[in-house]
Amino acid sequence: MHRSKAALTAAEAGIRRAKALVREAEISLGYTVITAPEAGEILGRLVEPGDLAMPGKPLVVIQTTRHLRMEAYVREGVIINVVPKSRFSVYVGALDQVFETVVEEIVPYADPLTRTFLVKSSLPAVPGLYPGMFGRLRIPVEEHKVVVIPEAAVKRVGQLEMVDVREGDAWKGRYIQTGNRREGGIEVLSGLSGGEMLRLRRDE
Repeated sequence: MHRSKAALTAAEAGIRRAKALVREAEISLGYTVITAPEAGEILGRLVEPGDLAMPGKPLVVIQTTRHLRMEAYVREGVIINVVPKSRFSVYVGALDQVFETVVEEIVPYADPLTRTFLVKSSLPAVPGLYPGMFGRLRIPVEEHKVVVIPEAAVKRVGQLEMVDVREGDAWKGRYIQTGNRREGGIEVLSGLSGGEMLRLRRDE
């Protein structure tokens, strides 16, 4: 009877040791598997087989199906106008398009050399918009009214610019000075006060 109990105790201890070894093996096996936080496409591999993985060391670059994030460096004189959940516009020159972005994070540290803060904001999922592309974050610092007209209303004669303005029952030419191109048209610096009826010109 005593020998049976001793044998049983030894067998139970052996089972516990075996289970412990299995758990250690499972943990070690888990270190050999890299699991992405979500589904995506691998864009680049930053390590080679046999390299030692270290905490914080990037292994691969993955493009997920989630919306992209823009990182912009904002100078300290403007950062007061930026708060989480702020909505701004982003111009991407490669696509010649403007998108809306929402500020998600402001890193509370200014680069001592550039005196800028890192601002992270979300971007919509748009065909043709890929990681690594360059964009400009537009942060308004002051507001002023401008006159914007369709560019098709402007006629250029040498260095001069003019538009046809409706006055009564007739169209009369008026010289203007234009500025920057904006969404939907071109800015008028002088010559128009706003509210005038203009005649659009067809390509000649």
